[in-house]
Amino acid sequence: MQAFRYPMLTILLALAACAPAAQTSFTEAQRALAEAEVRDAVAQLTAAMNSQDPDRVFALYRESREFVLVGCTDLMFGTEYFTRVLRPFLGSPREAPLEKELLRIQVLNPETAVVTLRGGSAGAPPLFWTLVLIRERDGRWLVAHEHQSWPGCPEPARVHTFGGAHDPGHPEDPPHPS
Repeated sequence: MQAFRYPMLTILLALAACAPAAQTSFTEAQRALAEAEVRDAVAQLTAAMNSQDPDRVFALYRESREFVLVGCTDLMFGTEYFTRVLRPFLGSPREAPLEKELLRIQVLNPETAVVTLRGGSAGAPPLFWTLVLIRERDGRWLVAHEHQSWPGCPEPARVHTFGGAHDPGHPEDPPHPS
């Protein structure tokens, strides 16, 4: 009868016992579906890059100040800077289409996946990518972080100080306010 001394505690314990358990993992079927969606998003990104339509490409990237592109040893912070720098390149004609070989998809949870790719254009040294994709509320998988590397990467350049980050190797560059 001690439980009736604390009626609120009794009610909370009864509710907790009846509540469904929180989903701490997702099923293999859910994981397979997420992997198929991510595979489709990567195929859309490759097709967009080959279309030479920058807006089609940028629609597959998450718009965020937190977006980071690591291009070998060069860093770009924020989607705004990334789109400004890459727009001319993505809109220019290429001699050969970009091809990407999907090496691995790691679905970390229902909203996050990491993709490892190898590819490039015919006759060029291979390029390696790691993409972090986030599932948006509308169900689309968008690139939130990208890393590219290739053989013979140049010496690191100074960090681009856009998007709220500064180059920690250059103390004369003050941090940007958040």
